[in-house]
Amino acid sequence: MTPEEQYQLPEWEKIVDEAEEPSQFPTAKELYAAKELFHNWKELYNLILAFSSSLPEDGEREFFKEKIENYAAEVGQMMIETFEGILPYYLKMERAAVMRYCCSQLIDFVDYAMIATLGDKEYQKIIVDGIDSFRLLFITWVATLEKDEEEDEWGMF
Repeated sequence: MTPEEQYQLPEWEKIVDEAEEPSQFPTAKELYAAKELFHNWKELYNLILAFSSSLPEDGEREFFKEKIENYAAEVGQMMIETFEGILPYYLKMERAAVMRYCCSQLIDFVDYAMIATLGDKEYQKIIVDGIDSFRLLFITWVATLEKDEEEDEWGMF
C-alpha cells in the first residue's frame, strides 16, 4: 500500500461540513487562516509523500521513510481534529504545538536522509522551503485564536 493510499487529506469542504457546529470558527479571520493553512499543508503533504516514496526501502533506511510519512500525516491529523471540532483555546494550542514539533522533526529527518545520501537534493529544498511557508501561515493562524475562559489544568496555555 502506498503512502497516498494509507492516508489522504480530505477536501476542506468536507472538514467544514463535518464540523460539530458551523460556528466552530469564532471569527472570519480564524476560518480564513485555517483554510489557507490547510490548503498549504495539503500541497506540501503530497510533495513530502513523493519524497518519501523516492527513498530506498532497505533496512534502516526504511526508518527515515516511515518517520517522514508519520510526521507529515500527524500534522494533517492535528489540523483535521482542530478544525472539525469545537475546541477550547488550550486544546487548539496543544494541537498547534504538536504540528510545530512534527514540522521540526520532518525537517530533521529530511536532512538526515540527505546526509545519508538517500534523497534528491531538489526535493529537500522544496520541502524545507514549503515548511517555512507553512510556518508563516501557521503563525498567522495561531494569532487568530482567541483565548477563552476554559482553564488549561497543566498551565501551558
